[in-house]
Amino acid sequence: HNIGIYAEDAMRSKLSGRDIAVRAGMRLDIMNGHASFSPRTNINYMLSETVNFGLAYGLAFKSPGIAQLYPGPVFNETILLNAYNGKESESLALIYLRRYEKDSKDLKSSLGQTLESSISWNKNGHNLRTNFFYKRNSRVISTVNERSMITLPTYTAATVAGQKPIAVESGTRNYLF
Repeated sequence: HNIGIYAEDAMRSKLSGRDIAVRAGMRLDIMNGHASFSPRTNINYMLSETVNFGLAYGLAFKSPGIAQLYPGPVFNETILLNAYNGKESESLALIYLRRYEKDSKDLKSSLGQTLESSISWNKNGHNLRTNFFYKRNSRVISTVNERSMITLPTYTAATVAGQKPIAVESGTRNYLF
């Protein structure tokens, strides 16, 4: 079961004789068996009668989905030899098939941090606003744990009239999976 609860409080006051507004919120999510707590806050302060400054910060979590929690196998096919001449009885293909089973036992929710600031100017019906935004993601959920290098043989085909070609190993090549 998935559930989310959000609570927020807002406060207005004066700081050095100027208006200040503060909002703070907390979100609790339970998704696919993973619980996450995401706090958020923002502050708006009137620097003058025409200029307002805002600052916001929040943490956000994304729980792994069913596909990440219970992934099926991944298959990679690499063609090692394709000796096709238009006739099935005289053609040959060699394919390396790699099956990869993802281990999700240590999977955690991804984490995003957001910081935003703004300055706005309002005078005589004219508005100008600029925002600065920074977001950092960590513990990104991925379906690939690690890459691996595999050395596989390379082949050439020796043709034989009226028969399938003969595969002749001719060296090796590295593949990144």
